[in-house]
Amino acid sequence: MSLRIAATLLAALALSCGSVAGARAAGYPVSGVAMVVAKDPQGSEVARLQTDAKGEFILKELAPGRYTIFISSQGIAREKARSGTWVVTLLTTSGGKETPSAAPVIYATKEVSGGLQAAITVPAGSARSFRGTLSH
Repeated sequence: MSLRIAATLLAALALSCGSVAGARAAGYPVSGVAMVVAKDPQGSEVARLQTDAKGEFILKELAPGRYTIFISSQGIAREKARSGTWVVTLLTTSGGKETPSAAPVIYATKEVSGGLQAAITVPAGSARSFRGTLSH
């Protein structure tokens, strides 16, 4: 096999594998999207946030329990033409820095009236903060 073919195959493999680096999920990060975080089952709002230029956001001090992240359809409309799965990736942080032993957790989204939503769970114990990414 020639060197050119081998290099092309390696590049194609690298593009198809995708990886998670920090809180960055494989796919296209989506910036400028409004999101609301609500505590389940009551649905009481605990945070309003917006993704930054890198599609990232910060969730501070979530108590243990189940939450739903509602993602506005207005912010994602421009991305709808692009095929693929929408995901929210969360990485536990401590003092604003990633927890070294924490692995990113990827949550699938589902379409709902008005946008998308992702169900997340904060494990039992103390409140936790997360650095997240919305990607498509």
